[in-house]
Amino acid sequence: MDKIKENVNHKAFSIGKMILDKYSSVIVLLVMIILASLISDAFFTASNILNVLRQVAANGILSIGLLMVIITGGIDISIGSVVGITSVLFAALYDPESAVGPFQGLVRILSKLVPGGGAGLVIAILILMIFGGIWGLFNGIVICKAKVQPFIMTIGTLTLYRGVALLISNGKPIYMSSETAEKVQFLGDGRIIFGIPTQVLVLVIVGLIMAFLLNRTIFGRYIKAIGGNQESARVAGINVDKYKTWAYILCGVLASVSGIILTARTTTGDPTLGESFEMNAIAACVIGGAKLTGGVGTIGGTIIGAIIIGIINNILNLANISTYYQYVVRGGIIILAVVFNSMERKK
Repeated sequence: MDKIKENVNHKAFSIGKMILDKYSSVIVLLVMIILASLISDAFFTASNILNVLRQVAANGILSIGLLMVIITGGIDISIGSVVGITSVLFAALYDPESAVGPFQGLVRILSKLVPGGGAGLVIAILILMIFGGIWGLFNGIVICKAKVQPFIMTIGTLTLYRGVALLISNGKPIYMSSETAEKVQFLGDGRIIFGIPTQVLVLVIVGLIMAFLLNRTIFGRYIKAIGGNQESARVAGINVDKYKTWAYILCGVLASVSGIILTARTTTGDPTLGESFEMNAIAACVIGGAKLTGGVGTIGGTIIGAIIIGIINNILNLANISTYYQYVVRGGIIILAVVFNSMERKK
């Protein structure tokens, strides 16, 4: 009888542990929602929920791009600077005279490719996404061919890309004209059916595309294999450098999409936009179940991680906690997430 009870208890414990491991991020999300509602009655107001969704959308897109790199076993902390350079280029494409420095000529040439109307906006977005891919390509090539550690390489490009953004704008914001602002603002502050922000629709579309890419294509299978064991993947005939480089390219493209959305919301090209964004993106990936050693990670988990980060930031604001303390809290959350990630890896 005791043996039966022991087996039942062991089975129940195993099931409970499996549920906790598999749905830990969902459980944390529910706890955060309950906590937020207890801290402030304003949390469930329509305006506050819309504000949280806007914040989550930009960070969610950024985090999904970073996830691709993390799955390969790499890291890209230059993504915040890609957001900044995208912001400046977006505004400068519509006002090329605002660009200065050594990149002025290039900006003026590119601006001629951007006609008025909706077609011009589409072309501008494509140009910015191509440049996002170029920034990622540079990271990927140097990391793979020169065998530079991703962390070291992207520390360098974090500074390099931010410097380019400051050079283009002379360190000052580039304000879009009222006419241009009207064209682009729906991307950052528009609403679709049931009042859902446009950015959320973009996040959903990006999430679906990337989930398909990760779970239903050779690319997804290969980057998981590379992150799981790079040498085994190489022996199996996988072109490791090629797929790792593509992961960095996708990361750069999605960082540029995040920058486009944020700039469309403020209608200002800000060279400092995106500073420290990489920290929230890393936290979202880790909270969502990604392993920093590579091989593991899901799009759904990463989006949930981004929502949790958004709710935490919102709770801190609703509680009127000083900005200085907010940095401490966010840093602590990232440390805890990494520690739990490491503990899980050792099991």
